[in-house]
Amino acid sequence: MRILILSSQKELFEGIPKGLDVHLLAMNQLDLLQGEYRMAYIDQMDKDCKSQCRNTLKELKAIADIPWGVIDFKRKLKDPLELIFHGWADYLCGKDLLKRFTAARLQDVLYFHENKQPIPLKKQHILEGTPSGENWEKVQEDHEYIFGMLYVEAVPDKNMEAQLGERGIEQLQKEWQKLLQDFFDPWFGYNWINNGWASVILFPFNGKKLHAIEAAMEFYLNSPIFRYPSYTHNLKYRQVLHLSKTLYRNSDNTSNIISEALNDLFHMGLYHAVEGNFYLTDPAMIYLPESLHNIVEESRDFEGHIIHNFKLPY
Repeated sequence: MRILILSSQKELFEGIPKGLDVHLLAMNQLDLLQGEYRMAYIDQMDKDCKSQCRNTLKELKAIADIPWGVIDFKRKLKDPLELIFHGWADYLCGKDLLKRFTAARLQDVLYFHENKQPIPLKKQHILEGTPSGENWEKVQEDHEYIFGMLYVEAVPDKNMEAQLGERGIEQLQKEWQKLLQDFFDPWFGYNWINNGWASVILFPFNGKKLHAIEAAMEFYLNSPIFRYPSYTHNLKYRQVLHLSKTLYRNSDNTSNIISEALNDLFHMGLYHAVEGNFYLTDPAMIYLPESLHNIVEESRDFEGHIIHNFKLPY
């Protein structure tokens, strides 16, 4: 998918995700246009798209009759929907907008622009790769598979260190890690990567049903009953369930794994998830039974991922 961006400030676009076929041209270089593009964007700082949104779009479509979007690093447009009402296909804003400039988003934008209807959930994210299977029997080291990945992090209160001391905290963390493994074991969950209070539980995925959803929901709904003999307070925690592909190695050999999925998951857990909450990403949401969709409280875009927040049904 070839994407055109018109901007005279090429240095602002150095962080475009790899793998996208993006061509940058200044407004005075339009004579250099070659080949066909699937979509195009214009830098709002290069042309006032708000005050001339109809005329500007008409001029651009005369250059290339494809869907056009607006990029607005400084959030200058007070009413972005005005652009959509006048025929623009997309609006990206903010200093971190390039993180949301992904192939998945572009496909969604094009689908909505061309069909004028909501994106079917099951069409939003089609994962390419090898499912890891019903269990762990066929999973081999140094092979890439699709897994269910659950980020779980305990958030102890501020008085813990004073109450337990360093050794007490280390012991409590060991109890916490053991609890996670014991709890998720019936669903073939594997406490794969852990660091103190944070863990990534890996679940096999057979390509049809994501058992990790049942496991994570069970943990979420029953979380208030977990107590620890060496600590007088309940631990609060946050969860994010993701479905993606990653290279697999045993838990004692994960330090050198380069995985975009793991990096994204840790970012979602550390910088988006709030203690006491449970989240699903779009790829995982596809496998949530429709009868449970009514407990989705809100959905937000975080670094190119749509994340769904759940609420307790009581």
